[in-house]
Amino acid sequence: MHCRPPHQQKSFLFITDYDKSCIRIYDLNSRILLSSCKTPSIPYYVEINQLSSSVETTLESCEIYVTCRSNTVHKFVISLDDLIQSSLAIENQVKIVENSKNKYDGMKLVWTAGSPKEKYGTDKFYFPRGLILIDSDENSNLGKQLLVCNSGNNRIDCLNPENGQFTKSFGSEKGDGKFDRPVGISKFSNELFIADHNNGLVQVLTLDGQFKRQFSSKSELNCPRGICAIENMCLVTDNHRIQLFNSENGQLLQSIGSLEKGNCNERFALPEGICFNSERSEILIADWENKRIQFIKLE
Repeated sequence: MHCRPPHQQKSFLFITDYDKSCIRIYDLNSRILLSSCKTPSIPYYVEINQLSSSVETTLESCEIYVTCRSNTVHKFVISLDDLIQSSLAIENQVKIVENSKNKYDGMKLVWTAGSPKEKYGTDKFYFPRGLILIDSDENSNLGKQLLVCNSGNNRIDCLNPENGQFTKSFGSEKGDGKFDRPVGISKFSNELFIADHNNGLVQVLTLDGQFKRQFSSKSELNCPRGICAIENMCLVTDNHRIQLFNSENGQLLQSIGSLEKGNCNERFALPEGICFNSERSEILIADWENKRIQFIKLE
């Protein structure tokens, strides 16, 4: 499972469900399931981008980007207003139906990048995992980009989010900033934070992929996966625990969980995705093997 934070106007939570091959959409406040949308294959990570209509505070649609086990990346569009109306009409009783061409239970397929049959090459993916959308408003020199952790190929790939075309990659060169199975990616201010799984590191780069710094040691990070950068802090899922670091100097501030699996409150079994709800100061963790989302107050 992987989760993405809610939208600033309407509290939706998007979760990839590995076992059911779908994206589940929840109302974050009530924690009621609104919809389950089938994906082309087993989904890994999801990124969302809400699009506002011309009417103020009314959401017209939502762009959904998802990485899949089939070595592909997909872009969908879904109507959030229709989603809300449909959820009311069926009184939150959701039925998952079979895929049909260009239709995934309310999501419209826009493009697909990569191929299930090929995993090597400049525009191919091998175990694509975390992804993040960078808006051109944040850095006008870069333009709008979708950054994808091409984990099996040890690099970050940049795609045009409008058509899915490959533009460039970084992280496969020798030296600082070289990855060994990058899994999670996050952004705060003008910096990228990447969970470098096999190196047991958090690598910090500029938005165009230039190395800035790295932190952690094997005693603090074994196999980092999910990552979420917030003000002055970097949250990382690692084995069966959550590690909280100072995002500037890499100092370990707090550990939640243990090196051993657990299923009680604040214990985990292979946690994967992580995000932050700033309105409630809550960390949301996709506790993968326990098949649940944990909500932990950040003190």
